[in-house]
Amino acid sequence: MKIFTIFLIFFIKSSSALTFNSSYLIFIGSNHSDYKNMSISSNISSIIGTKYFDSSKLTVLIIHGWRENYQDEITSTLVDAFLTRPEYNIIFADWSRYADIGDYVAATGAISEVAKTYIELLNQLKSAGYDLTKIYAVGHSLGAHLAGKIGELLQSRNILLSRITGLDPAGPLFTYPVTINILGIKVTLPGNNLLVKGNAK
Repeated sequence: MKIFTIFLIFFIKSSSALTFNSSYLIFIGSNHSDYKNMSISSNISSIIGTKYFDSSKLTVLIIHGWRENYQDEITSTLVDAFLTRPEYNIIFADWSRYADIGDYVAATGAISEVAKTYIELLNQLKSAGYDLTKIYAVGHSLGAHLAGKIGELLQSRNILLSRITGLDPAGPLFTYPVTINILGIKVTLPGNNLLVKGNAK
């Protein structure tokens, strides 16, 4: 079975005005280097029901960390690993134009606003009939905190993600252990290596 995946790219211009200039990379091959670029004018909901997005499948939302992008080794490795799993759609959220500017404090302070932007885009999927509880979020470094914030915001709307995984959550400006509420249960971030919440697949 051929695997179709979706990469979603976010760009932030400045910390004073969180203006997103987004484009989509649609992956139709067997690895992270095989994709098609789509403009922001193509609403994400438009891909539901096409060969690029199977609404019957779970969706993995992969979020990179500080000073990373979709071409970095850890994120491309994650993508390639999920490409071997035909039961998943894959959305890669790339906020590198903000996270990769070298200003860790600004990137950390923007997490809440960035998460809100992800929520609005996910709402496009929801409006098109996709069940957001089928989304599994995976975040690395600062992206782990962003994944948790997305889960928290969705939970406030009574929407529960199927699973959240934090890979080596970022430490600076975060005090550990941190207790957050994910999927209706308080979860502690130990500050090292791995956090997983939800049903293992």
